[in-house]
Amino acid sequence: MFEEQSRKNYYPFMDGMRGAAVLWVMLHHIYFVFGVRSPWHYLDEFFRLGFLGVDMFFVISGFLITGLLTEDLSGKLRMGRFYLRRFFKIVPQYYFAVAVALWVFFFNSAFGELRTIYPPKLAFTYFFFIQNYVANLRLLEHTWSLAIEEHFYLVYPVLVGTVFHFAGDASRRRKTLSLVCCALVLIINGLRCWMFRDIPQDHPFEPNLVQWTVTRVDALFFGCWLRFQEPPLATMPNRKAWGILIKGLGVAGFTYFLVYNFYIDDWYAYTLAYLSAGCFLVAGLLGVPGLFASRILRWVGKSSYGIYLWHYILIWLFYPKYFLSGNNRLWIVAYVLVAIFVGWLSTATLERWSLKLRKKLIP
Repeated sequence: MFEEQSRKNYYPFMDGMRGAAVLWVMLHHIYFVFGVRSPWHYLDEFFRLGFLGVDMFFVISGFLITGLLTEDLSGKLRMGRFYLRRFFKIVPQYYFAVAVALWVFFFNSAFGELRTIYPPKLAFTYFFFIQNYVANLRLLEHTWSLAIEEHFYLVYPVLVGTVFHFAGDASRRRKTLSLVCCALVLIINGLRCWMFRDIPQDHPFEPNLVQWTVTRVDALFFGCWLRFQEPPLATMPNRKAWGILIKGLGVAGFTYFLVYNFYIDDWYAYTLAYLSAGCFLVAGLLGVPGLFASRILRWVGKSSYGIYLWHYILIWLFYPKYFLSGNNRLWIVAYVLVAIFVGWLSTATLERWSLKLRKKLIP
């Protein structure tokens, strides 16, 4: 979800996309946890649909991780090195946030009633990234998407390595991997359609189903497929014109959600979400980054992993103060500022330390 970009292939607008995505996710949680409502229906819908920011993250991650794995398509895949580098990038910050959240949940009296519902053994699922297949603890409900990414990181390098083994030259490897990613996107869409087929509209939907790796990982593979289309995009004539057109398709895709009563079991809606995010990404590659070139969004995007980790933990610590203050919205402003600050601090300390250690151990 929050891959670093290599210095050789740095895309500034992708930091802006990640900044927009994490802020959109925060707005979604503010809408539901604080119960904030707007007099304008479409603004309410924009807040409510913020969970689609996760699909933006997935597309970006698939794109960037493919770049890291296939930077040298004619060379040898260094799989062990890849796994170790992922560990130092993701795990230290994640484990620290999980440890703090579990301590707060199990030792803070405010969560006493919830502790009777969620047994302590559920805590172990977070250390093995399998929480998206079980009931989620309140403070860590948002980490299901990180579990999906970790599952993807385990499987995708093996897939790439297999193709590298059987396809000898760079051209065959690129074409084969592109076809495989495209096939997986289609297969997972079919699987999601089949798994969602018998859920009645008036029945409480089991949220874990839309958090399973097998129903959502297609967004990541779509990002991978986009990376293999980058070379022809680089030589496309009239790049700006095409970029504006494709960005317009992305805007149209997300606008559709504002006017359509999106229901969580609409299997194709998740496909439309990552296709729209992919349009923004392609438009950026064609030189039309638009809003994602904003310095503020890019700054937020550089700390998006830390912000994502901490924002949902912090929202449940701010909620009681908001409720007891008589719904004083200054508490929401304070929450947003603190969440961004803590995310930045986590990035500037824990992530920077772990990346320095990684550089020493794995140059």
